[in-house]
Amino acid sequence: MYRCMLEKEGFLGTLFESASPTDKCIIMVGGSGEKRDFVEARARALCDEGFHVLALGYYLWKPLSPHTVGIPVDYAEKAVQFLKNYQPLNISRIGMTGLSLGAAYALLCASYLPDISCVASVSGFDFVVEGCKNMVVRQHRSYFSYHGEDVPYEPAEALSHLGSTLRAWKKDKRYGPKAMNRFYYNECFAGRTDSSRIKAENIRGDVLLLAPAYDDT
Repeated sequence: MYRCMLEKEGFLGTLFESASPTDKCIIMVGGSGEKRDFVEARARALCDEGFHVLALGYYLWKPLSPHTVGIPVDYAEKAVQFLKNYQPLNISRIGMTGLSLGAAYALLCASYLPDISCVASVSGFDFVVEGCKNMVVRQHRSYFSYHGEDVPYEPAEALSHLGSTLRAWKKDKRYGPKAMNRFYYNECFAGRTDSSRIKAENIRGDVLLLAPAYDDT
C-alpha cells in the first residue's frame, strides 16, 4: 500500500497493489458524502480480485474542500501520470470507476484524459451542474474545474426558489419521498444545453453504465 500526498504527488490517494501480476490499475472515487475509509475498503476488495487500485480523493477527504464546487479534474490527471511512472509497477492500462457524483466525475475525467481507457459509471449523471455549498447554497461556479477553469455547467436556478422546487417534487407522483436527487437532475434542468453535457464520445475506450432498478436515496 502506498499513500499519495498533496504535497508530494499533487493529489490525495491510497494505492493498493495486487498480489497477482497485472499491468492494469483502476482509479476509484467515492460517491457524494462517502468517507475515505469506505472508499478504501471497496478499493481493497477490488484489489483482491486481481487489479491494482488507486482510491482517489477528489473532495471531502481532509484537507480537501467539503463542498461540491470546482472539484479539479486535475487530481485524476496527476494520478494518471503518477501511475504511468510508478516504477514498482508496470502499469500500462488505466480504468476509472465511481458511484453517483463519483460516477459523473469518472466519466468527465475520462472525457478529458485520453490515458483513461475504460470507465465503469455506477448511478451517475451525464451533465455538469452548478456547484453548491451545504447541498443547497448556490455558488455560481461549476461542480468541476480543469486547469483552474470551470467546466461548462448548467445554472442551478431551482436552488434560488427552493420552496417551490420542494413543493413541485412532492406533488410529482413519479418521484417518491427519497427521490429528491432524481427529481432535481431530471426535472430542474429541462432547458439544459449541450455545452454542459459530459462528452462521452471523447472517451478513448469502453464505457459501462450501471444503475439499479431502484436507486432512490
